[in-house]
Amino acid sequence: MEALTPPARNVTIPQTQKGMQRVQREKKIEYDAIVVGSGASGGWACKRLAEAGLKVALLEAGKPQSDQNFSEHKPAFELKYRNRAAEMIRKTQAVQSVFEVCNEYTSDWFVNDLEEPYTTPKDQPFLWMGRLRVTGGRTNVWGRVSLRFSDWDLQAASHDGFGEDWPLSYKDLEPYYDLVEKYVGVTGMAEGLEHLPDGQFQPAMPLTCQETLVRAFVFQFGFYDGSGRGAHRELHANFERHGSQSDVE
Repeated sequence: MEALTPPARNVTIPQTQKGMQRVQREKKIEYDAIVVGSGASGGWACKRLAEAGLKVALLEAGKPQSDQNFSEHKPAFELKYRNRAAEMIRKTQAVQSVFEVCNEYTSDWFVNDLEEPYTTPKDQPFLWMGRLRVTGGRTNVWGRVSLRFSDWDLQAASHDGFGEDWPLSYKDLEPYYDLVEKYVGVTGMAEGLEHLPDGQFQPAMPLTCQETLVRAFVFQFGFYDGSGRGAHRELHANFERHGSQSDVE
């Protein structure tokens, strides 16, 4: 695909005092927009703003990411602790390690809970998991299942009387779902389910004969979770727990 905009200039600030001073001495650059964080939301915001002709600065607290950092295809016996170092990881990442994706494959992408603590009200405990400090954020470890919200999610209060309705409906979001799905490529089959709206699907991963029979059987009872709808490069194996290069592509 031909790039719509020139590659972004790498202006990563060296993590030294001299590096900061060097950046400050350089010619001042003015930007039209500043985006904080390079995860799914920040990355997409940069893409859309840049394509619209704006000069965008992206601020990312994490370290640069590269292909060499991904080891999802490495067998556990080749790791230093054979991916059995849960107790060691919990010493500095007690909260992050609750998130099963924070393991020996990926733990250095996550924050150190001792160095970056947080507080909550005593009666409102909260596990702030999934705090990554690496370019791309949680897109490095997401499971690639890509489901659309429906009005059963957005207007739930109107259905069951609990909570508050969102100030928008599925029809408001539908064109934006279309836009994103056409770009990232989401596999799936049109099912006509009210609670899981159909999307702009790439061809679905074919089912085996046994899976086809089971699918037809459970549909009779209204069971369907839609987990087969995922990013086009989703792998057959469960590599997202190890951090997957196909996640961020």
